[in-house]
Amino acid sequence: ATQGWYPLTGDVVHPDTGKPFDPALAPYAEPEIHQWGVSGNNKYSKRYNFACQMSFSPQVQITLWLLGASIIKAKHQWKEIAILTNGLCGSACSLFASQLQFKEGATVFTYGGIPGHLLDSSAFAGGNVEDFAKFWPSVLYSTLVGDALHKPDTEIGQMLRAPGARQRSYARSLMLPLPTKAIARFNYNMMFVPKLGPKALPREWYIMAAHQHFWEWHATSAGQQDTWTKLYGLYARISAEDWTQVRLRSVSQLQSSGISYGCAENPPVIPFHRERDWDIILYPILFSLALCIFGCCTGCCWLICCKCGCGRKCQRCCPCCFYYCPSLFDSKVVPRENQPYSAMPEEQEEEQEDEEEQEDRVNNNNKNNNNMEEGRDPYLL
Repeated sequence: ATQGWYPLTGDVVHPDTGKPFDPALAPYAEPEIHQWGVSGNNKYSKRYNFACQMSFSPQVQITLWLLGASIIKAKHQWKEIAILTNGLCGSACSLFASQLQFKEGATVFTYGGIPGHLLDSSAFAGGNVEDFAKFWPSVLYSTLVGDALHKPDTEIGQMLRAPGARQRSYARSLMLPLPTKAIARFNYNMMFVPKLGPKALPREWYIMAAHQHFWEWHATSAGQQDTWTKLYGLYARISAEDWTQVRLRSVSQLQSSGISYGCAENPPVIPFHRERDWDIILYPILFSLALCIFGCCTGCCWLICCKCGCGRKCQRCCPCCFYYCPSLFDSKVVPRENQPYSAMPEEQEEEQEDEEEQEDRVNNNNKNNNNMEEGRDPYLL
């Protein structure tokens, strides 16, 4: 984060413009007051978009493209699309199902649930599932550092110095650990469905029933593929349905429960024109360029190291030259065959130098002895 204190940072954008807030911390510095739930009026941050623009940044798109993925290729316009869920769909899954239903006219099917009760298509909605045991220390440290810098000039600073705060262990102003060994996880960000209007409640306050529900129960597991076969019959029945008629039939049924999806869009009918895919042009160019660079580098190395005799200068850092041009190096340094290249240990180098010095002394002694036998003074030579 470039601004703010954890977890209230300025890494968010305005939901209407898609641009950063001005000032960056406006969502938190200028909170809104809402009466949500039974706790009365409370302060909440302004609405913002979080991380939605990440996949469309040039860096991410280039990375995905190099890995073989393409947002252009992923674009597709369907005539009809259906969603099947058992109500345990949560977090990003809730966002995915809700947005497809209201923005793209998807038909929602559900199964399971409690007999006689409406089943929501998702279990919980929101984002950034946090582990309280890891979350509270970071918030506590941020609060203490911020208070050390700003003293009582902030709302938190005034709460820390309020009468009786110390006797309450600062429970109203500091994030503290749970009093028991209980484990807690929670959603840090609320999720909204824009199609419900600017004054709508967060998504988790609504029960969004499916267009058609199947009163049947199937125990499945994401990690056990053999359990998925239980849903094959359900898939076949959903596929045989006329999804447009399913949505039309659901209007009267849902109205009896006080539910209306009149604000939801219909499936897209605007002609879809795919953008030009440049892969067929760029991939051959990049391949040829890579081949050219590889060839040039290989040729330059061969010319400089092998032909100009500069290989001795890079024997320590170029295993390729060491193996492919062994004639340029001292034969004593070349490793044995079938032995991986590695730098010569210092002890081995010292031993080699000692052997060379001893060999030179032996040669000099032999030469001196020969001169003395011939009657010449070796020291005058």
